[in-house]
Amino acid sequence: MQVIETFVCQLYGKPSHTSVDKVRYDKVKQCFKDKKASSSNFPDLPKPENNRWRLNSSGGLEIKWFSKDFIPKELQDILPDTLGTDDALEKELQDDDFSSHEESISDTDDEL
Repeated sequence: MQVIETFVCQLYGKPSHTSVDKVRYDKVKQCFKDKKASSSNFPDLPKPENNRWRLNSSGGLEIKWFSKDFIPKELQDILPDTLGTDDALEKELQDDDFSSHEESISDTDDEL
């Protein structure tokens, strides 16, 4: 087995090494070593505030979902006024009868 490792080390260009793991480690280390690159050569990153993010009161970032109206003004007049309000949504949820749906789920579970 040692002969094979020595041969592989020679393939990697390190004839003085006898451990393939050591040669691979050295290769990876060489590829990712600190190149002392100047940060002035890096491209400027765009500000998150200009790219669908906003700063919250604690200084963290939040997603900015919409920057314009969700619905075009031409369509707003044909929708009911209660659409999208929290009270209307809560009333709709209270009015829905979910008990029949829950019973059908429990019946299906019993069959399994």
